[in-house]
Amino acid sequence: MIYFIISCTKSTSNLKNKNELQIKTEISIDTIKTVYPTSATNKNKDWTGDEDTLNLSINDYDFTIYPGALLKWGISDSVKLSEDMYITRAYFHLIGTDLLLFCEMSDSDTGTSAIFRISLKNRQIKWKSDLIGFNLGQPAIRKNYGYVTAIGIIGKLDLETGKFVYLKPNLYDRKTTSFNNFDTILFKNNKTFFVAKRTFHNIIDTVTIDEKTLKMTIKK
Repeated sequence: MIYFIISCTKSTSNLKNKNELQIKTEISIDTIKTVYPTSATNKNKDWTGDEDTLNLSINDYDFTIYPGALLKWGISDSVKLSEDMYITRAYFHLIGTDLLLFCEMSDSDTGTSAIFRISLKNRQIKWKSDLIGFNLGQPAIRKNYGYVTAIGIIGKLDLETGKFVYLKPNLYDRKTTSFNNFDTILFKNNKTFFVAKRTFHNIIDTVTIDEKTLKMTIKK
């Protein structure tokens, strides 16, 4: 009986410590700050998706993207984003004096998306990463990584280098219209959830990435 009591106490103590460690780990993971970049507004609200002027103010900066894909701020500061496409949608985020710009682009026939890191001090594009798809969703930023979506595509981007940690294309299902566009990106317990709602069917579709193994799970 004495040995039984000692064994039981030890087991309970180990279980308690294990549970406490698990809780602490979950809290540590879940408290990583997530930032969702701000969406620019159309000058003409009914022109969303068409060639228009986009505006956004962040901190002390007033940004404008003109037709012809010219980004301007200040009195004479500007960067040309594209030579043959215009910007239909944009999300902005500042890192010091660098601008992270997530853009949906079009030439009236085709659509695509691109992410830019721009030095506002030097007025130069540090890097550009292509996300081949329209329906750009609101991105998410955690630490030094950006999480992005477009029609049938999800990705995780290193914001220092502009290189993709992972990029998962070909998710769009023509039969069910699953993953036509993504509504939000959520995070929990080392997993990233790319969530898409089929509006007319009231169905939630999800692509889940295990950030440790990069295993992808699709539910639709």
